[in-house]
Amino acid sequence: MKCIISDENQLVEKIKLINPKIVGIDGIDGVGKSTIIAPLISKIIKARIINIDKYLNEKQGKYFQEINFKKIKQDINQCLGTDNLIIEGVLLLKILKKIDLKVDCLIYVSDNVWVYDWCEYGPYYQRKLEEITKDVEKKTDKVSKALRTYTKPYKLDGFRKEIYHYTYEYMPFNSANIIFIKQ
Repeated sequence: MKCIISDENQLVEKIKLINPKIVGIDGIDGVGKSTIIAPLISKIIKARIINIDKYLNEKQGKYFQEINFKKIKQDINQCLGTDNLIIEGVLLLKILKKIDLKVDCLIYVSDNVWVYDWCEYGPYYQRKLEEITKDVEKKTDKVSKALRTYTKPYKLDGFRKEIYHYTYEYMPFNSANIIFIKQ
């Protein structure tokens, strides 16, 4: 059964019960995967943290295609069998599939708005990706125009587009053992 938690102490207790060797931490950018959750879990299971951002070849508005997968696999292979491991970053299920790694526990970190948007009763639930993209562009355009007197139409692209496409394709919170809602 999926566990939805918003308290760090509850998360600690749940991780102690699961006692995973390999933990994956997924979620959109800026929700606290690297700064809050990974260090917290690392203390509990005494794990090495692999932060996907550190394997980017260069930042050019894209993410997945700029990852040095060979280096990630080398570093993971050095840990396996000797150390517990936390691998964390955006687009994590797609990355895990590419490097053929299974985790014992997947944690999805989010604010409650992002998860709600994609789940039943949310505005993106069972809609086509093209409809979602147009909706996001339209709403962002409306806000931009309200804040400025002139602006070009907003176009969902680059990293932000990757996150929407990934979420649409993988629905990572549905695969997670634990959803941690950052308050």
